[in-house]
Amino acid sequence: MGEPLKVVLSDKSISNDLEGTSILEVNNTYTSQFIFAISSPIGTNKKDVIDLIRSTLKSDFGYKEVSVIKLSEVITQFNTADVPQYLDKTPGFKKLKSKIDGGNNIRKNRGCEFLSEIAIAKIHLDSRLATGKDEPKPKDYQPRRDCYIIDSIKNSDELKLLRSIYGELFYLFSIYAPEEVRKDYLINQNNISPAEADELILKDEFEKEKYGQNVRQTFIEGDFFVNIYEKEKADLKKDVERYINLIFQTEVITPNQHETAMYEAKSASSNSACLSRQVGASITNNKDELISTGWNDVPKFGGNLYSNPNSVKSDHRCFNLETGYGYCSNDKEKDELVHNEEIVTSLNNLINKTLQTSHKVSFKSEDFSDFKQSIKVALRRNTRLKDLIEFSRSVHAEMHAIINGSQLSGSEIIGGKLYCTTYPCHNCIRHIIASGIQEVYYIEPYKKSKAIALHNDSVTESYNKESNKVKVLMYNGVAPRKFLSFFSSINPRKDSMGKVKAFDKKKARPINARTIQAIYSNEEITIKYLSNKGVTSKEIGTFFGGG
Repeated sequence: MGEPLKVVLSDKSISNDLEGTSILEVNNTYTSQFIFAISSPIGTNKKDVIDLIRSTLKSDFGYKEVSVIKLSEVITQFNTADVPQYLDKTPGFKKLKSKIDGGNNIRKNRGCEFLSEIAIAKIHLDSRLATGKDEPKPKDYQPRRDCYIIDSIKNSDELKLLRSIYGELFYLFSIYAPEEVRKDYLINQNNISPAEADELILKDEFEKEKYGQNVRQTFIEGDFFVNIYEKEKADLKKDVERYINLIFQTEVITPNQHETAMYEAKSASSNSACLSRQVGASITNNKDELISTGWNDVPKFGGNLYSNPNSVKSDHRCFNLETGYGYCSNDKEKDELVHNEEIVTSLNNLINKTLQTSHKVSFKSEDFSDFKQSIKVALRRNTRLKDLIEFSRSVHAEMHAIINGSQLSGSEIIGGKLYCTTYPCHNCIRHIIASGIQEVYYIEPYKKSKAIALHNDSVTESYNKESNKVKVLMYNGVAPRKFLSFFSSINPRKDSMGKVKAFDKKKARPINARTIQAIYSNEEITIKYLSNKGVTSKEIGTFFGGG
C-alpha cells in the first residue's frame, strides 16, 4: 500500500476536538508559506511597502525568511535579444528602457508567463533544498514558515500563473502614486528628462502587444490597494499591519467606510449586462452612510433599467437585440462612421488634388479600393474614433446611482462621496459636479475620459485640499474581490469564558493555508514547462545562489 505519510506537528492552534482524526492529519500538513507580489506603475516608490511587509512578518509573526525576488534581475539574466542603443537618450533612460524591452523580448520568445515561472522555480528550489535530499519525494516536503515577495509583475499572464499555482496563498499588493509624483521620482532618481519620463510612463502602463507591459490591467486585479502618496511612514505601517492581520485573522478587524462603499459598487456591477464592461457605483452622504447604488445598463420605460426579465421579449438590452443575437450599439455606430463612403471619397479627392498640384501622378482607379480599405483600417485603429462613447444605449453606473440617490434620498447626495469601479467618463463627471458630490474614488483607470481636460475648473486629481473642486482619487483599501473572505471570520473571536481570544501571531497560519504537497505538485508543473524551454534547475540555482 506504500509508505504512510509522515506528519509533522507544527501549529498547535488546532482544536483538541480534532485530535486523532484524519482532519488533524491533513491540517498538520498545511504550510504557513505564502506569496506576495507587487504591481505598481513605473516611478512608484514601493520600497517602503516591501520593507514594512518584511519587518511585520519577521517581528510580529515569527517568519524566518522573507525573500524578495526581483524580476528585473531575471530579465537581465535571461534576455538573449539585442537591446537597442537608444541614441541621444540619457543613461538613466537607457537603463530603464532596456529592462522594459528586455521583459517584452522574454515574454515574446519564451512565453508571457516566463518571468513568473522563474520565480516559481526559485520558490520550489528553496523547498527542495530544505528537505536535505537530492531527489526528494512529495512526503519529504515539510511545512515552512517563510514568505516570498515578487517584485514586480507587469503582465496579466504573469499574474494568472501565480494565482493558478498558489491560489488563495497568493496576494497582490497594488501600490500607487499619482502620475506627477511618479514623473518627478523618475526624473530625480534616474537623472532623465521630463519627456523621457513621459515616454517611460506611457510604455509601462499599456502596450498593445500581448507580450508587452500592461500594468494598468494587472494593477486592477490587486488584493490590496496601497496609495502611498502623502502618507506618513506610521500610517503606511498601520495599513500594512492591518492587511497582514487580515490574512491571518489574528485581530478583530472590520471594513472601513471606503472598503464597504467600494464593495457595494463592485457588487452593483454584477447586475450589468453591458457587452463592453460591467461598471458599478455607490454613493454615500456626508456621514459616510450608503444612500444608493447603480450600474451600467439600458433604461426602460417607466423608470430604472432592464433587469431580471420574465422572458426575452421583455428584455431589450443589447445582448438580446435582434432575437438574441445582440450587438454593441456603440461599436456598430463607430463602424458605420468608419465605413462612410463620403469620408473615404473626400480623402481620396483631397489627396488626388494635392498630387496634381505638385505635378505628381494621381491615384489610378484600380488602386482606389485598396486605398479605401487602408483608410478604414486607419480610422478604426489609429484615430480617436475608436474612443467614442457617445453611442452607447446604457445609462452609466454613476448616473444610475445619482438618479437613484436623488429619488430616494433627495439632497443627502450633496457633499457626499461616489465610489466607482472605473474612473468616470467626461459625460458622467459633469453630472457628478452638478449633483454636489465632492469626492470620487475609483479602481480602474479609464483613458478615454476627458474629465480633467473639459472640467479642470471644477475637478482635480490632486490630493491637496482644494475646497472648490471635486476630487477624483485612487481607491485605497482591501479589494472588493477579497471583501467577504477577509471580513467574514472563520476563527472563533472569543474563548470559552467569553473573552476576546488572544492569538499567538508567531504560530498563526494564513486563513487559506494549503498542504505543502499540493503546492509542490503545482510547482512541478511549472518546472516541467521550464525544462521544455531549456531552463534547468542548475541554471536557476546558479542564478539565485542556490546551486
